[in-house]
Amino acid sequence: MSGIDVRRVLADTAADQWSAITATLIRATGDWDLAEDSVQDAVERALARWPVDGVPDNPAAWLTTAARRRALDVLRRRTTERAKLGEVAVMTERDRAAERAEQGQPIDDDRLRLLFTCCHPALPLPSRVALTLRMVGGLSTRAIGDAFLISEATASQRLLRAKRKIANAGIPFRVPAEHRLAERTSGVLAVLYLIFNEGYRSPDGALAGEALRLTRLLVDLMPDEDEVRGLLALILFQQARTGCRRPSPAATPPRRPPMRPTGPRSSCITTRCTPHSRPRSSRSTGRSRSACGTAPRPA
Repeated sequence: MSGIDVRRVLADTAADQWSAITATLIRATGDWDLAEDSVQDAVERALARWPVDGVPDNPAAWLTTAARRRALDVLRRRTTERAKLGEVAVMTERDRAAERAEQGQPIDDDRLRLLFTCCHPALPLPSRVALTLRMVGGLSTRAIGDAFLISEATASQRLLRAKRKIANAGIPFRVPAEHRLAERTSGVLAVLYLIFNEGYRSPDGALAGEALRLTRLLVDLMPDEDEVRGLLALILFQQARTGCRRPSPAATPPRRPPMRPTGPRSSCITTRCTPHSRPRSSRSTGRSRSACGTAPRPA
């Protein structure tokens, strides 16, 4: 397999499994930054090893194992922190998640937890949108800034404040209880639709496509929810009209020049409506009025 094919497989795998691997590490460690950094390190390792060793049979499992080992190594280096040692024990007890990923089974529960945590009502709405795009969608900080017309530094600070809010407020990494599921699901749908609206107004429509992808993911995670499937239907209906709203320049017909009036009556109207026309003699005025079907008034 050529280097270009390896990069394509890695890019597709990382885009498809980013949220699943990140969600698994967040649930195990409770450290959002560590989970994100570990996934990025796993992708870098794959970029260095796969062209030499070949693409593994299960690329997603390879990335999951590499990211988990990286997180364990970082936690072991923090031996002076008792809380982190406890997290190592938690990760050791939860090897079933990694084994399940190695067998190719999707970790849907963790993705759902991640999505509901990113859209928690305790977070400001801009932070919910940015965190969802970064952690669930896998968009870079620069791409998020470009999508909302803010600088990369502003988008980075927005993500940092959201993560600190989750840690300081003790927002749990879980799907809400059944009696609050409908209310929280509406909040998630509102975030996804807001992302779609931002992309719907942009010229390239990339953000709208990302909202569609995230909504499809939510439908896969919650197939029995009518409101979720309704949002997907609405987005698909709006996306079907994209070609009509933004036609290509080649498909746009040239504009016809305005037609100028011709004939005696039209020349009469043009002459009478011209504000700076020269005064003419009574004979010519009478002739033009006769041409228009109006007799001259007696003197």
